[in-house]
Amino acid sequence: MDRHIYHFTCTDNLVGIVARGLECSKLLHAREATFTNISFPDVQALRATKRVMTPSGGTLHDYVPFYFAPRSPMLYTIKRGNVGAFRNRSQEELVYLVTTAHTIREAGIPFAFTDRHAVHVLANYHANLAHLDKIDWPLMSATMWSDTKEDPSRMARRMAEFLVYGRVPWSLITEVVTMTPQAARRVASIVHGGPVEKRVSVKPGWYY
Repeated sequence: MDRHIYHFTCTDNLVGIVARGLECSKLLHAREATFTNISFPDVQALRATKRVMTPSGGTLHDYVPFYFAPRSPMLYTIKRGNVGAFRNRSQEELVYLVTTAHTIREAGIPFAFTDRHAVHVLANYHANLAHLDKIDWPLMSATMWSDTKEDPSRMARRMAEFLVYGRVPWSLITEVVTMTPQAARRVASIVHGGPVEKRVSVKPGWYY
């Protein structure tokens, strides 16, 4: 069974993504790219040195991260205004870029995936899609993902990651998703001018 994977970013970054694809942090910083960052600096510092324990190797900054479901805990954190660089901005300015695990494999790009947040000390790394059964799929479709007394790792597992080495070409993105019709019109004006036509969908249920 193929599985969809989800990367969200600020619409500010779309022009560059359409032109160059989704680039990993290491590539972005190597060419001193200007982009709107929606992450925590302290977490990024950890990701810069966290080794990926699969044959493709490297650190997390060598990979483009995707989630296995929309409405991630990170998106909720952004919505609550807890990410400084994005504190006074709206979820409407965030867009999902969607593809599938099999699409990445068939493109021949090295990948890895984890069963929980990739920097978590207990994260297990895999590089074979046959091991996707290690992902907590019922949790991925659950409305509530908070930790409980009985299950204190729910949030970490909900943030399991699919990691694509180096760069995801724009041609491999299968769908672009926005929160509102207004955002979809803005996004469509960007992506429809790109080299590969993309479907732009409105799915408010993917947001908080």
